[in-house]
Amino acid sequence: SGASTVDLSFIHMFQEFAGESDYAEVEVSTNGGTTWTPISGANYDADMNVAGETANFTIPAAAGSSQVQFRFHYFGDNDWCWFVDTVAVTGS
Repeated sequence: SGASTVDLSFIHMFQEFAGESDYAEVEVSTNGGTTWTPISGANYDADMNVAGETANFTIPAAAGSSQVQFRFHYFGDNDWCWFVDTVAVTGS
């Protein structure tokens, strides 16, 4: 909560089923999960490298907050997948 900079990083792989409307996004809450805001640039709706890709984001809204939560939100029905691994939240 005393961090002036908060960074989120993870490795992930998203696969879409052709013709479906599945997508995924990462969201942040600064009030303990009462409300959620999508992280700019952290939305996915197209196939990725099957070996996975690293994502890195600086989250200004999280700096100084004591009730920060992140969620990985997948939207789809009868679709493929979104794998997420090696999640790290760091602050300075």
